[in-house]
Amino acid sequence: MSEETFPRPVAPPPPPPPVAPPTPGFQVRVGGNQNSKIIIAAGSISMKDKPQGPVAHIPQAELDVVQRAWVDLDARDQHVRTAEEAVARLTGDGPRLAVVAGPPGYGKRTAGIKALWEVSQGQSLELQEIVPDWEKPGSPDVAELPDEPGTGYLLDVAAEISAWQNRGSVAQQLLAYAEKLRFSGSFLVVIADEHGWPEAVSGAVAGAVVRATARPSARRVARMHLEYVHRQPDRLQWLAGTPSDTGLAGKAAQQLTDGSRPADAVDLAAKLAAAEDSPEGLKNALSAFQEWRTDVRDVFAATEENPDDRALLISALFLNGKDALTVQDGARALLGETPKADVRTILTGPDLTSRLMAMGAEVTGRTVSLDHKPGYARAVLLHLWQQRADIHPHLLKWLDTVTSPKDAGADRLADISDLLVELAVAENDIRVVQKVHAWIDNGADSPEHRALIARFLTVAAESDTLGAGVRGLLLDSAQETTQAVATVVALVCQGEFAEHYPRQALVRLRHILDRPEKDEAVRTAQKALRDIARRDGQLPRVWSTVVVARG
Repeated sequence: MSEETFPRPVAPPPPPPPVAPPTPGFQVRVGGNQNSKIIIAAGSISMKDKPQGPVAHIPQAELDVVQRAWVDLDARDQHVRTAEEAVARLTGDGPRLAVVAGPPGYGKRTAGIKALWEVSQGQSLELQEIVPDWEKPGSPDVAELPDEPGTGYLLDVAAEISAWQNRGSVAQQLLAYAEKLRFSGSFLVVIADEHGWPEAVSGAVAGAVVRATARPSARRVARMHLEYVHRQPDRLQWLAGTPSDTGLAGKAAQQLTDGSRPADAVDLAAKLAAAEDSPEGLKNALSAFQEWRTDVRDVFAATEENPDDRALLISALFLNGKDALTVQDGARALLGETPKADVRTILTGPDLTSRLMAMGAEVTGRTVSLDHKPGYARAVLLHLWQQRADIHPHLLKWLDTVTSPKDAGADRLADISDLLVELAVAENDIRVVQKVHAWIDNGADSPEHRALIARFLTVAAESDTLGAGVRGLLLDSAQETTQAVATVVALVCQGEFAEHYPRQALVRLRHILDRPEKDEAVRTAQKALRDIARRDGQLPRVWSTVVVARG
């Protein structure tokens, strides 16, 4: 046996490390943890919480109101305690929750913001609004609500809470969620309607409610906004008159009564602030506040036997900013008529400019405009929609014509769709939205037609009063078999709707991607998915949508 093969002695193993004596229990010291999330684990952990829903900063304009122009007296100079009681709920011994409930027109949202702002003093809270981006509009998932430390959250569900399923269960979950907010120094204010919050479920659920039973004085609100929000104290004289005054100041004072809503006062103050500083400016501001009802009634009364001039007015409001001859051509198209061929007829009657001015339009050079009467176009359309219901299908068909690529309204798609949304919101009736929605299949099969309705649905889906219903309609529409309807929904999910309601947009796109054939709707949905995936934090959600759709 050689030296190379002879076994060598093996070194003994190293001694084991010294074992520390056992300690009496698991102890962790954490410092500087105010308004923080603390997670302690003795082993590996897995964070599988759902992605938090979107939030937005409460608009500075609304914060300015509660800081500079707060009104807490009603028309009888009695104290309005809504915000004060909400503060008491937020800072009491219970969960960090205040539910401000009551009928429309009582300043609930402003009171809720005021309560959050009061609580934030000295605490450096960030004030944010939770966007109710539920996957299923009627089934809120409280697990998706954000819970960042040191935040005052506003959740305005007044327009949708009555349609929630299992409201009792959701209310209890909100209560538990608000209890957790206590440990991170955060707060939640929920804005509800008059009967939606299920107080009968338990004493704890009922104990979170603050009832808005009195509204701030509208006259005081108008004065405070004019002076401190719009910073035009010199125009307070326009509100200083009494109803018995015969001048314009008296007429301004007559616009608000003891029963007027705070929102009416805010609107009046804004219009007075924007008006020209002259008697004519004040007159126009008051007419705009009254939604031009007198002017519109007078115009339609003067044209009872003159459909040509009424058609001219309709054409002018949709083709605002176009030249007079283009507006006239639009009116003839609405009537289904060709230009007059008889010279005697051509030379008979008032001139085109005179006819337009008699309808309330302003003609400068060759340009026809209604901009000098803000809200006049909406008022005319609202009157027409209510009083001449038979014109609905004809009007929508005509809009398809004037917005076609080579026609006069092709560059006014956004303005026209906004006008239709204003109509729907003014009517506060989902049936207006449904009628425009039905126009998808009944109108022109063109990209312009689909783009017009998609923009309409996008704006309507984010409106305060109709938004929840429109978002539900989009969910149903995403599952329809017709390609045109599904394509319009996919177009909606490409734009601002996806920015504000990303989860709902993805759910609707998932239904469209499930279509049996890769048609235009699917291709549009795929483009929408790519657009969403490029946004910060959305790629995991998009991937989940694709996986589920492939199923």
